[in-house]
Amino acid sequence: MAGDAPSLAARWAVRMAAKAGTIGTVGVYPPQVRHYPFGEAFMKNLTLKAGNCHHRRYLPHLVSLVGSGTLDPTPLVTRWSGPEDAIAAYRAFDRREAGWTKVALGFDDRGAVAPGMGEEAGTGAATTAGSHEGTSG
Repeated sequence: MAGDAPSLAARWAVRMAAKAGTIGTVGVYPPQVRHYPFGEAFMKNLTLKAGNCHHRRYLPHLVSLVGSGTLDPTPLVTRWSGPEDAIAAYRAFDRREAGWTKVALGFDDRGAVAPGMGEEAGTGAATTAGSHEGTSG
């Protein structure tokens, strides 16, 4: 059901966690999410931790890893867009249209991938290995 993904992910997390386990939810959840399976989590004695990513702490280091070529974010990106299409791109992403998992905006030709579908879109497993296969720049 469209718009139910965060609630569904929460239900799956509670169901898969072992008794007395911990569930960590990091990211941005839309304000319309109002349901969480607290009863089931309570009966399993789960610890729940949640919050947005501490961007100011992690972003400078991640940017330096990308800049040095140690970390390749390309496999995570499913759509590339130019800045002139930024509003339309993020509206499609917000509506959770098919294929809009991660969006990247290219501001110049240095190391950017042409707007369109990210050819390297996938699971993102290569990002921690610093893979450079199939990337431009």
